[in-house]
Amino acid sequence: MNVCIDGLDISEVTGSSRYYYTYELLQHLFEKFPQPFYHIMCDKRIDVTTWNKNKNLRYIDLNVNRKKNDYGLLEQYILENKIAVYHSPNNGFSLPFNKVCNTVITVHDMLPILNAAYADEKYLKKFLTVFPNAVEKADKIIAVSEFIKKQLLQYFEISQEKIEVIYPGYSYIFEQKEEYGCRFFLKEKYKLGDEFIFFAGSIHAKNNLHQLLRLFKIIKNFKYAHDLKLVIAGNCTGKRAEYYSKIKMLAEHYNIQDSVIFVGQVKYDDMPYFYSAAQCVISLSEYDGFPQCAVEAMACGAPVVCKNTPFFQEILGKDILTINPEEEMYSKDAILEVIYNKKVREKAISYGLNQSEQYRWDKSIEKIIGVYENFF
Repeated sequence: MNVCIDGLDISEVTGSSRYYYTYELLQHLFEKFPQPFYHIMCDKRIDVTTWNKNKNLRYIDLNVNRKKNDYGLLEQYILENKIAVYHSPNNGFSLPFNKVCNTVITVHDMLPILNAAYADEKYLKKFLTVFPNAVEKADKIIAVSEFIKKQLLQYFEISQEKIEVIYPGYSYIFEQKEEYGCRFFLKEKYKLGDEFIFFAGSIHAKNNLHQLLRLFKIIKNFKYAHDLKLVIAGNCTGKRAEYYSKIKMLAEHYNIQDSVIFVGQVKYDDMPYFYSAAQCVISLSEYDGFPQCAVEAMACGAPVVCKNTPFFQEILGKDILTINPEEEMYSKDAILEVIYNKKVREKAISYGLNQSEQYRWDKSIEKIIGVYENFF
């Protein structure tokens, strides 16, 4: 049996949540479902040492014209190589126009449809052109949350049976580490002090970093928080540069620029050290199909504070500590409690460790394998 999967996100968007979704998907498929012969479509060389030993794996560069959404060469390849299942894990962006085999797409978000202001013109045009066709023509849609499934049903005339909710997992590297060792590591490599609040994710307006800075300014007025820092991890270049500049200017306006540290895009293997050492991990995101960073943080024993939105409560559970950043004094008190109140902190850590257990890739991959097997 032959399975073809688009590996674009591994070769093109290193460090993004979609990169890690595709990487973990392939890694666990090779381990748990080695029977098929895998054809991985990529535009650039993918060099994962452990994968090079896999004799049932072929990387293919078909030189398809992604800008024009022309996947005729892919259709031809699928037919010539008798591909049984083709999976486009990047919102279906690479789904062939003509049906030449069984197809699966993974839908991570629908933000451009809900709020066009959050997408640049180029991406918005591509999304509105390609995504509806992918949703209509895919044989199976993997939604990364019930939140995304509801949106699919709201905006498209498709049956519920076509959609299967399969939560992504988190990598085995995310586990609770000894705090002192983590702080030593971060001090040596990133020049960080001992006490910090941590945000990880896209430097994007939807993540409300402007609200986070406002809250942090208020928190800094607390007498025990004098040395507390706000560490922000995420890509600040390219399309993110404009918002990044605004956030830096806002930090200066609030006179907290010396306490706000941007570390850029952090190496994947280093993330558990940040999570394990943080006083708390916070996300005020307006929209997220699956809050990956929050789940990883919980798995590392970090207290997590998030905005009171449906997608956070679905994934992180009803007892997660939520705030409304517009209620500044309550939000400030809640964050200070989870940092400095030992009982509140220990309860949040214990809750997070237990809640994160349900999001392991070995559970998720079995369900994805089940989707593939239905076509054989």
